Amino acid sequence: MRTLEIDSESNVSKILNQVLRNYDKDVRPTDNVGSPSKIKVDIYVRSMSRISEIDSEYTFNCYFRQRWKDERLSFDYGPNMIIVNIKLLEKIWQPYTYFANSNMAYIHKVPSSNRFFRINRDGTVLYSMRLTITSKCPMDLKNFPADLQKCPLFISSFVYSVNEVEYVWNKSIKENKAINVAKDMQMSQFDLLGTEEYSTNIILNRKKDNSVDTTIQDISAKSNIDSFFTESEIEKKEILKEDQGIKLRRSSGSIKLFNQSCLVGIFKFKRQLNYFFIQIYLPCILVVLVSWIGFYIEREDAVDRISLGALSILTMVYLIMECKSDLPKVKYFTALDIYLVVCFFFIVSSIIEYGVVHLQIEQLDEQDTLTVYRYLSLNRRGIKYFKKSLKEIEKDACLIAPINQSKSTNESFNTNEDSDERFKLLSLLKKENLRAKVLSILKSGPNLGKYSRISRIDFYSRIFYPILFTLFNLFYWKYFLNIRDINE
Repeated sequence: MRTLEIDSESNVSKILNQVLRNYDKDVRPTDNVGSPSKIKVDIYVRSMSRISEIDSEYTFNCYFRQRWKDERLSFDYGPNMIIVNIKLLEKIWQPYTYFANSNMAYIHKVPSSNRFFRINRDGTVLYSMRLTITSKCPMDLKNFPADLQKCPLFISSFVYSVNEVEYVWNKSIKENKAINVAKDMQMSQFDLLGTEEYSTNIILNRKKDNSVDTTIQDISAKSNIDSFFTESEIEKKEILKEDQGIKLRRSSGSIKLFNQSCLVGIFKFKRQLNYFFIQIYLPCILVVLVSWIGFYIEREDAVDRISLGALSILTMVYLIMECKSDLPKVKYFTALDIYLVVCFFFIVSSIIEYGVVHLQIEQLDEQDTLTVYRYLSLNRRGIKYFKKSLKEIEKDACLIAPINQSKSTNESFNTNEDSDERFKLLSLLKKENLRAKVLSILKSGPNLGKYSRISRIDFYSRIFYPILFTLFNLFYWKYFLNIRDINE
């Protein structure tokens, strides 16, 4: 058995020595003279670790595989394929593949370099590696958090033009896709709806004013591609071309830098709403509902109503600041901004509503006193009823001080017997903490009945505020969820 292993290893060494004897790694392989070398690419995504709105990028872990045919590496004896030490990769031709829109990418090296290199008998090379890639993803947050995002990945050669290297997707027979995703992959805030694959050419021209113009031949892959070819990357390409002795051709005031083959893979994400509903929308709804408690507090209790309104505003401001801290500063309103602003408006308007009610109270103070005074002057039954209740008020409040007012103001009363009671009543009406109770007692007495402790404005606010807020929520969720369904 040991002898067979030695023989096998010996055969592999002989094969490699033979195919590399006159091999020139600077000459690219080709099926036909003048035709580009075809690089077949497929990706298997293992996990998505991060999608950042602030940095406009996403990170994923994958197996990245490249296949190309180099007939100079073919052999006609021994095994059908040989697994080669990764160090040998430096001795053969490579397409110098890179990710045009990546911010960072690295090969996993624990416990050893996660790379795989294999040569088939017909000269087909398989180069596989395990990568973690962080790529740019320009995001449209107008519908946030009911949004869909399309994050692209651009694959091209850092060195070769479309006439030298052509990239194609290597689609699997079973799935008919070149970008496959692990079925057990889960993300905390997003769902992966699927992937899209495009093949295109990218033409870069340096204009007379030294700016760079990007042309994408396949319009379906054009979205957001221009920003991924930065000045620094283009300068590196120019230097590399000049080092290779390639002259840059100038035409009509511009230099044609590159016409590159490019693969575009797009990941489609749908944001999950559960987190945002629990952490943002539900607290906002509750704060708005709490602010409406003021409509049920007696209109004379100014301190309670103002305190409730101020607390509601401070809570809402805190929620707004907390939400915006995790989002980029964009120049447009997002769906979340609209909801927060409307909730804030409902809370502020509830305080303004009480300001209107308070003005109404001041205007009605004199009118209430005159109404009760006139009522007691004409209605002896009302005076008798009030006498029975006066002791109860005095017992609860203990605030009835001796009244040192001249009784000459009571000349309009019909009897002296009721004068003291009337004086006490008017004195109580002037005390803010007793006015509501006195008027409540008189309301329940005979024939008064016109005075109400509930402001008419408060009464209608209890009805219209919930109706308006409910209608807003129905329209809001129907509109933005419908947009998401259309885009999906």
